[in-house]
Amino acid sequence: MIYAPSASHAQSRSATDPAIGTAEIIVTGRRPRTIAEKDVAESIPPDVIKIYATDSIGELLGRLSARFGPNVSIIVNGRRLASNDAIEALPPEALEQIQLLNPTKAREFGFSPAQTVINLELRPKFQFFAAEGSGSMATDGRWRGGNFNAAL
Repeated sequence: MIYAPSASHAQSRSATDPAIGTAEIIVTGRRPRTIAEKDVAESIPPDVIKIYATDSIGELLGRLSARFGPNVSIIVNGRRLASNDAIEALPPEALEQIQLLNPTKAREFGFSPAQTVINLELRPKFQFFAAEGSGSMATDGRWRGGNFNAAL
C-alpha cells in the first residue's frame, strides 16, 4: 500500500509547521547551445559544407572521414546523443557549422581522449520537407515510367 498525503493534510501541516511553506519555486535556465571558441580546433562554415554536395549529414560525415580520421565521435549542439541515426538522415542544409573539438574536450563528453569529437551545430528552427516517388505501368506492350523528387 502506498500512502499519499491529501491536500488538506499538507495544508494543515504547513499551518502548524513554519518550515513548510506553500511558495512555489521555479528555476529556468538554458544550456549553452554552442561550444566555446577556445575549445574548437577547426570549424567548417556552411559555404564549405555546400562544396561537398551531399544529400545527407551521414553522407557528408562519410566524405569528411578522411579529414578527421576513423575514430570519430559525434555530438549535436554540444550534447551527446544516444544514437546518430536520426541526425545522419537530415540534409546538410540543417547545419550551421561543423566544429572539430580539441582533444582535451573528449573526456568532458565521456569519450576517450584518443577519439576525435565533432560537434554538429544545427540551425535553429530548421524545417525541411522531402518527397520522392516513382511509378511505371504497361500500355500497349510498352512500359511507361517516371520519377518524381521534390525538396522544400
